[in-house]
Amino acid sequence: LLLPKCAITCFIQIKLKCVAMSEFVLFFDLEADSGSRADDFKWTQVTCACATMISVEACIRATGDPKAAERAVANGTHRHWWRDVAELGQDPLEEMLRLMDMAVLIVAFNGLEYDFPLMKRHYCRNFKRYMAHRAKTLDPFMNIKLATGKWYKLDRLLMANGLPAKIANGKEAITMWEQDRREELREYCAADVFLMARLCLQSEIVLPECGRAENRLFGVASALAAWEASRRLNPTPTPRPSIPTPTPTPDLNLKRKNSPPEATPPDVDESFVFVNA
Repeated sequence: LLLPKCAITCFIQIKLKCVAMSEFVLFFDLEADSGSRADDFKWTQVTCACATMISVEACIRATGDPKAAERAVANGTHRHWWRDVAELGQDPLEEMLRLMDMAVLIVAFNGLEYDFPLMKRHYCRNFKRYMAHRAKTLDPFMNIKLATGKWYKLDRLLMANGLPAKIANGKEAITMWEQDRREELREYCAADVFLMARLCLQSEIVLPECGRAENRLFGVASALAAWEASRRLNPTPTPRPSIPTPTPTPDLNLKRKNSPPEATPPDVDESFVFVNA
């Protein structure tokens, strides 16, 4: 039995109200129909959005334990949205924006320079909401770039730290959309979110050619510690709806077809450690 999208949305809203209050971290990624950033993404639109929500407690417990991090991601709540699927009169990304309202922390790789500007039109000129979401975003790409002056792609960081490689790339994602290969596109977008989350749940990571980076530079645990400190400075907490019920996740170990074996972490000069100044 297929339910209309409005019925599914109502069911999700009911589930949100029925479960106990909790705090969660939202990891997300977007795919686009073009690689152009001309005129502040005027001619480029979101095609697919994926998000994974993990409780604050689970994120803290998993930090520094790769197996626990993999389980935390697998047991999270997973959602995806399409730009051309929405209820009448509602923006297709509105549900994701509501989840961002609820999250205590948002995580996106290059989100501040790419994902947020790309989806700015979906905020419908609500600049205050847009800035509120940006203000609570951890962007590991941006932090690492500012500290090192290097532009590390997600795939390079994954392979340098013993994690599975990306299963596709942005150009392939554009082709998937053009050829209506939606399931492949969704799996690729979701896999990027899963892998980014696992990277950000490590206690430290290898930065090729630089050394090891402490969690404070890229990690969720340090960002949550800062959030907790900020909350103590403002002792009147804002009530937050609960994280949605966990949903099944695809295999987290999907590999690109005919891809070479995963690279092992290289030897690193332990005497050179990057910290967040």
